[in-house]
Amino acid sequence: MRDRRQAVPLRLGREFFWQGFPLNVNYFVDRPGPYRVATHAHDFTEIFIIFSGAGSQSIEGADRPLAPGRVFCFSGTTAHGFCCTGQTTYANLM
Repeated sequence: MRDRRQAVPLRLGREFFWQGFPLNVNYFVDRPGPYRVATHAHDFTEIFIIFSGAGSQSIEGADRPLAPGRVFCFSGTTAHGFCCTGQTTYANLM
C-alpha cells in the first residue's frame, strides 16, 4: 500500500471535461507498446477497461495484472498508473 504522505500528481476534471460536461471517453485501439502512464490521481471517478494486450496496473502501490476483460474503477484520489508490455486496446471512461 502506498504511503499516504507520498505526493502523486492530481489531475483535475477541468483538464478532461469539455465545457463542464462531466463525461469523457478515450478509446485507444492497438496502441503500440511498451509504454507507461505514471502514477497519478484525480478528483473524479475513472473506469479503465482493457480489451487486448498485457501489462500491469498499479493501484495504491500494489500491482495487478492487465489482461483482456479486466475492468478497474478508481474513485477520486486513488493513486494509480499502468504499464503495457505491447500493443494494447483499452478505454478510459471519466
